[in-house]
Amino acid sequence: MARSYGVRAVEVTEIRAGTVTINFRVVDDSGCRWFAKVYRGELERERAAIELAEFARQGGVPVPEVRRTLDGS
Repeated sequence: MARSYGVRAVEVTEIRAGTVTINFRVVDDSGCRWFAKVYRGELERERAAIELAEFARQGGVPVPEVRRTLDGS
């Protein structure tokens, strides 16, 4: 997480929910809490769902923010 996102995790706890992703609660070194998803399959197949979440958030729907990697991916 530090290399890709600039987030230095000090606590990572798996959240046992979800069918297509593995979900985690992450606490960083400054105490901020994050929700992280690890996609099990092809990311390209999940891209539409990620884009929909970004679109919904821009419209004011309370969904988690998508955080891009440091290189913008």
